[in-house]
Amino acid sequence: MVQLLRQSTEIKVRVGPVVAVGDAFTPVTTLNLGTADEAELLKADGAATVDISGATFAAVTGADGYYDLTLTTSLTDTVGTVDIAINDDSLCLPVRASFQVVEEAVFDFLYASGATPLADVNTEADTAISDAALATAAALATVDTVVDGIQNDLSNGTDGLGALKTLLDAIPTSNPTAAAIADQVWDEAQSGHVSAGSFGELAVEIAAILVDTNGLQSDDVPGTLSTIAGYIDTEVAAIKAATDTLGSPAGASHAADIAAIKAETASIEGKVDTLDTVADGIQSDLDNATDGLGALKTLIDALPSAADVNAQVDSAFTTQMADSVPADGAIPTREQAIYMINQFLMERAVSGTTLTVRKVDGSTALMTFTLNDADNPTEVTRAS
Repeated sequence: MVQLLRQSTEIKVRVGPVVAVGDAFTPVTTLNLGTADEAELLKADGAATVDISGATFAAVTGADGYYDLTLTTSLTDTVGTVDIAINDDSLCLPVRASFQVVEEAVFDFLYASGATPLADVNTEADTAISDAALATAAALATVDTVVDGIQNDLSNGTDGLGALKTLLDAIPTSNPTAAAIADQVWDEAQSGHVSAGSFGELAVEIAAILVDTNGLQSDDVPGTLSTIAGYIDTEVAAIKAATDTLGSPAGASHAADIAAIKAETASIEGKVDTLDTVADGIQSDLDNATDGLGALKTLIDALPSAADVNAQVDSAFTTQMADSVPADGAIPTREQAIYMINQFLMERAVSGTTLTVRKVDGSTALMTFTLNDADNPTEVTRAS
């Protein structure tokens, strides 16, 4: 049996028997490493030989042909086989001795004071068997129940994994066309898109201007003109009635009739001046580019073309979403909501009662959720 040596530990080893080269049996007691032809130590794994001609080497008293060789820590620093080779061709036959260097823990396990290797092995084996927690019939029954529950959840098309599969199957496999996106955008209810600076706000303002101009068309100007026309008709009829009396018999007051005609004429002139003022006001309103009908024309001319709208829609649906989500408890934007749903479906991991959703790089945490049970969760609540 090869002698075991403790790694990186100085030790004396016995080398021998050393016998004479002449008869191959007479013990040699005068071998000297310093004068021998070769005195080498060969380490494991083909390492270079080490010269040991200067090592401590002493004959053993009472045991001719045997020597004590001191191996220093530098000679026992490599785990594996160590061979001693000594050749002195004129004195003795070649001498060879082999040893096995093992790690300190292994050596101490076997040879330290009070070591009980077999008892320790039995203890370790018992512990390993206990830790293995081999499955019992009850445990296997529990596993079967859990598997049945998973299968039921997969088959549940209402609120289980089956429902999730239905939703995933319903996701379109091809991208919508630009025309389809534009139709969806323009068919969207206006009430949800009237924030400042949006197209919805512009549509609301145009509708309000249209209401105002409809009122102007149906009430103010036509009504005023109709009233003026009726008043003129009344005045003309009065003039005609007055002039019809010019040929009345002698004694009638022609001067009074003429004075009445002049008065009526002056009144008509006043009404015509008023009409002219109203017409001038209408023309001014048409020319007013700030808040009149001219402003309406400016707004209508500024409306974007269908190509501009399609370009805006294309840009909105091809721009990469921001890699961020709102804090827990805050309402997300539409983009954030889509990003959160996408990552929840594509990148998540469960550890105990913690469900972690990762970013698109597959490693950085984006959100965490808490499950109400590590084995059979029925609720999930966002934690961060």
